[in-house]
Amino acid sequence: MLNLFPRIYEGELLYSIISRYKRVAGIVSKKALIKDLYNQLVSLNNLHFPVHIDDLVNNIPPNNNINSEDIIKNNTLYRPFTSFLSEDKAQMIMNNMMKGKSCNPYAQIGLIGSKVKMNDTLLYCSSCIEEDIKEYGESYWRVLHQVPGVLYCKKHNKCLSKSKVYPNRSRVDYICADSVDLSVDNTIIYDDIMDINLKYIENVEYLLRNDINRKDAKFILEIYIDKLRNKGLTSKNGSINIRLFEIEFKSFYGEKYLNQMQSNFNIGSETNWLRLFIRNSNKEKHMLRHLLIIQFLGIRIKDFFEIDKAIGKKEYIYIPNPRLDRDEQREKWIKLINDNPGLSRSEYKNIGRGLYTWMYRNDNEFFNSITPKKSNKNKLYIKE
Repeated sequence: MLNLFPRIYEGELLYSIISRYKRVAGIVSKKALIKDLYNQLVSLNNLHFPVHIDDLVNNIPPNNNINSEDIIKNNTLYRPFTSFLSEDKAQMIMNNMMKGKSCNPYAQIGLIGSKVKMNDTLLYCSSCIEEDIKEYGESYWRVLHQVPGVLYCKKHNKCLSKSKVYPNRSRVDYICADSVDLSVDNTIIYDDIMDINLKYIENVEYLLRNDINRKDAKFILEIYIDKLRNKGLTSKNGSINIRLFEIEFKSFYGEKYLNQMQSNFNIGSETNWLRLFIRNSNKEKHMLRHLLIIQFLGIRIKDFFEIDKAIGKKEYIYIPNPRLDRDEQREKWIKLINDNPGLSRSEYKNIGRGLYTWMYRNDNEFFNSITPKKSNKNKLYIKE
């Protein structure tokens, strides 16, 4: 068991906690660090969704009051990335992160092959680091800043900076956030998109801090259809006017912002992500794009997860009225004959495809009485 373990800051990435432990314990070798923390050599190549959490927690002094579930929920990207998965799927991922045996959280969450990529470096806010050092004498990597699509520091309203810590590499060293050279400006500049991104960040922050009432994929789609209906982007029965949806969605965000969010698309393309996203399929869908749609629909994220009823697409049931159908079809057939006098039946059939068949099958007596068998160019018909 470890003799000590550093305090955990609110919203601190587990990678950051381990980095600070490495420094305070004076450990140089990564191999020795892993053996010390986990009592065995385990593979820890995943900074965003770390595994073997139970082994780590069982090695931490009991008076620290740390448990595996809290670590996973508060110090990894588990919460936002499982918010739109089923309860069973989310629990399976948590169990696998605890045990760490033969599991790949990236695959289970649906990130392998996703067009939305994880950040290629850890991101930081230079003002946060400076404030941390003044208050605590050290700083830490924040979970919120590592979520894809988070472009700004919400506290300081400034763009995040790129570090030289590469979380996607197979061999990751443990480096403390306050080791960053703040004299070098690594800030990523994003102009004119702060306000819309800060709203996205608020939604991400809510997911990071709260246990939400998860919905299944079918129910989520039904919510989206209901809200699109309210915006006039579907028919009454819920069929989406996809082209209008695409136009309004792109107008709401703009090309520049959608590019930064890895979510631009070509309007009208059958394979653009927005069309594929709203199809009812079992394929996992990226939480960033869920949040883009929720923000577009004007739903408060808290309210979204409290919705317990949704209609979605209504099944259209046609109840025929034989009398009304017959009269309407007769009027159409009489008009067709009067507008095209002197034709044979085969010619009328070519002009009135569908209507000819309906009349022949469903109102045959009237059809035969009024439809000329041979050309008669001067006779007009009236409805009886």
